[in-house]
Amino acid sequence: MKFRLFLAVGLSLIIGAHGAQAAGSIFDDLPKEKTCVGYKTTKKMFFVATVGVVGTNCSLTMEKTAPGKIQVTIPVEKFDSGVTSRDEHVAQILGGEDLEPILFETPVPGEANFSADSFVAQGALTILGRRYPMEVAFMKESDETFTFEITTKLSLLEVVVPKVGFGLIAAPLDDIVLYGRVFSSQVK
Repeated sequence: MKFRLFLAVGLSLIIGAHGAQAAGSIFDDLPKEKTCVGYKTTKKMFFVATVGVVGTNCSLTMEKTAPGKIQVTIPVEKFDSGVTSRDEHVAQILGGEDLEPILFETPVPGEANFSADSFVAQGALTILGRRYPMEVAFMKESDETFTFEITTKLSLLEVVVPKVGFGLIAAPLDDIVLYGRVFSSQVK
């Protein structure tokens, strides 16, 4: 009887926490004063609840590299989900043993794009040396900030997230949302 009560209370907390995370905009997780990126994915817990996992990273750099190109460098060890052990695992999964940063390279958008309400950047995302062509739609949030949101699959990015307890305790789902807020003035 005590075990059932413990299990019921635990599951209600998990389900309740997931419901609380669902409210609001995905960009609410990001600070409004600096460029940051994030990921949002889900996992199945105990075959019953689907729980959201959100990690943010405000330690990225944006630099003009070759003429007409911007490179965004995202240190994998700087993702923060609020759970240190998860963040350490994410860093290993995304960066390997050497914690290689994630890179996004794209042509510099033209001046007209910064005055438009939205624009699309054609670029490539590099994870562990593997390049993935990616189209990123930026939406103007203010005169200086743009947001983006990309829904994709972990399997398309060849990212393998291990199951916990053979999937009995936790199993990742394949969908992932990559998102961010970018300050155009922070490109060096």
